[in-house]
Amino acid sequence: MNIEEINNLLLKQNKDKLIQVINILLEKHSSPVFGAVKQIEHEVAAIKALKLLNYLDDNVDEYDYVDKLKVTKAKARALMYQEALRENMNFDEELKKVLQNPTIQKDSKGLYLIEVSNPLLMDKLRKKVRDLGFISDESFSGSLAKISREALIGLIDSLVEESDKQEVIEKLKQKGYPDTTFKNFIKKSLIKLGSRIADDTGEEITKNIGTFCKDILVDLTSKSNIYILQT
Repeated sequence: MNIEEINNLLLKQNKDKLIQVINILLEKHSSPVFGAVKQIEHEVAAIKALKLLNYLDDNVDEYDYVDKLKVTKAKARALMYQEALRENMNFDEELKKVLQNPTIQKDSKGLYLIEVSNPLLMDKLRKKVRDLGFISDESFSGSLAKISREALIGLIDSLVEESDKQEVIEKLKQKGYPDTTFKNFIKKSLIKLGSRIADDTGEEITKNIGTFCKDILVDLTSKSNIYILQT
């Protein structure tokens, strides 16, 4: 760590902030008695204090830990994991944020690469993908998730509200995502609507309407793309 930078940050803090930092650092020494708490608890407390001083940002990744704390990449990921375990994180909400503000690209095999810096959140993403019926064990590595287009569709459909899906798709399109998925969402929405307002016959009718609307949208998209190319 850069102790000179930390000293400068300490000098800029008011009394209440300094008391808060000291309390964070000393609290673990009384839980339950002095010297009984494991080292990792003190390390996590120190990181919390460093974030309070703005030596570390709240949304740091493993490379910030390596740079600021002078630890190995493995140690940085272990610290991040331990921090996350102690937070009351809404994992579905955090995964939705990843999809809404994606760091994503497509590889040569057609898989989508999504960067997730938090290792515990990556584990939750892996489980979510498995719960949706897709394989994840061999396609995830470090902070990079590799998933199929179908798995990505499943994640968006299960995590993102209907009103926000179009915005998510628009952001993904800028990353090279094909402009066909949202049409499927429209079809699914019509089917769900049919199942709520009618019996099995009504649902079957709505399926046909959904297919009809999807075909129209595909045709309109194709024609508009041709028009754009011509102009």
